[in-house]
Amino acid sequence: MKKNIGILFFTFLIVSCKDNYPLSYSEEVFKQEITVDCNDLPCPNAELEIVLFDSKNKVSDSINKKIFEHFKEILCFEDEPYTATDYNELLSSFLNSYKKLRNEFPDDAIGWETKGKAEICYKNESLINIKSEYYLYTGGAHGNSGVHSFFFDLKTGKTLSKQEVLDCDKLTPFAEEKFRKAFNVKPEANINSTGFMFENDSFHLPETIFFTKRGIVLFYNNYEIASYADGPQELVIPFEEAKSFLKFETN
Repeated sequence: MKKNIGILFFTFLIVSCKDNYPLSYSEEVFKQEITVDCNDLPCPNAELEIVLFDSKNKVSDSINKKIFEHFKEILCFEDEPYTATDYNELLSSFLNSYKKLRNEFPDDAIGWETKGKAEICYKNESLINIKSEYYLYTGGAHGNSGVHSFFFDLKTGKTLSKQEVLDCDKLTPFAEEKFRKAFNVKPEANINSTGFMFENDSFHLPETIFFTKRGIVLFYNNYEIASYADGPQELVIPFEEAKSFLKFETN
C-alpha cells in the first residue's frame, strides 16, 4: 500500500521594495511510502519539505521551477528523466523505480529512502538564498547526501551564480587564511598537509556557498575536500568581515 500525505505548514510574505509586490510562500511536506511486502526490512519511503512560492508572477515561477528541477534530477533512478510535474508525482516516480528494481532483482531492492528539504536561509529586498539538503539511499554501504545553494534575483527571478553575488577572486585568499586558522593548517604548509584533499594541492572555494544570520557559509560537501568518514566541512565568515567581497547590500 502506498500512502500520500501533503501538509501545509505556514504561509509567509516577502515584499520586494524594487517591484512593490508581495512574494508569498508556504512550507509544505510531501510524503509517500510503500508499506507492504517489506520482508522485515525498512519500507521504502520518501519525504520532501519544500518552500513553495505563490506562482502568480515570473519571480515565483522561476524559483519554484529551479528547486523542483533540482530535486527531480537528484531523485531520478531511470535512464530517462522523470516526467513528473509536481512533487507528489515525483515521489511516486521514485517509488515506482523501486518497484521496477524489486521485480527484476528482488535481492537488490532493500529499504529505499529519501529525505529532502528546501528552505529560505537568507533574504533582503534584492535577492533570496534557498538552501537545499537531501539524503538518498538506494542500496549499498551507505546513502548519499548533499547541500546546495541557490541565489535568485527578486526583481527578475534569475538564478544568480556565486560569482554574481560575491567577488570570489578577492574572497579566495581571505577565505584560505581563515580556513587554515580554523583547521590548524600552518601558513607555510601544503593545504593538504593535515589530510584534506584539495585538487592540485590548492585551496579553492566550495561549490556550495550560502548566507545565514551568522554570515557567509562555505560548505564543502562529502568527498569535495575530505573523505566520506570525515564528513562535510564548513567555514563561516561573519558579514562584518566580508563586506568588501559582497556585490549587494546586506540587511
